[in-house]
Amino acid sequence: MRTLVGAMAVGLAVVSAGCTVAGGGSAGSPSPTLGTPGGGTPSAGTPAPTPTLSPSPAFASTVSPIGPDTRARMRFSWHQGCPVPLEDLRLVSLSYWGFDGRPHQGELVVHRVVVSGVVKVFHRLFDLRFPIRRMSLVDAYQGDDDRSMAADNTSPT
Repeated sequence: MRTLVGAMAVGLAVVSAGCTVAGGGSAGSPSPTLGTPGGGTPSAGTPAPTPTLSPSPAFASTVSPIGPDTRARMRFSWHQGCPVPLEDLRLVSLSYWGFDGRPHQGELVVHRVVVSGVVKVFHRLFDLRFPIRRMSLVDAYQGDDDRSMAADNTSPT
């Protein structure tokens, strides 16, 4: 699991470095347009209007122990005898930006000791508006990593 968080941190560093643009903004961040309505420039005696940006949705996350309902959904990815007991796993629900430019809510199951790092990484990705195609439990693909990856699903397996 530490490898996962380390890989995510390295990936985040690469994403952060690759998403900045000249002037210090983030790629995909709206840039306010200064000037007067209609595209003219303000006259010397007229103050320029203050640019306004529409508020972005806030990042949200929840962390829960694996309860009976989640356990029932994990019928492909966890079974008796797995090396990590259920009490060490957590269901993490988080906000992410889809390729449609809209915020979505997804789910991951991770080890309890990496929850904080995983949430921080995805919060940063959300702030950068880094697009994620989907974020579903691997059980949506009958626990098949190859099918999950072919669907461009984000899951820490």
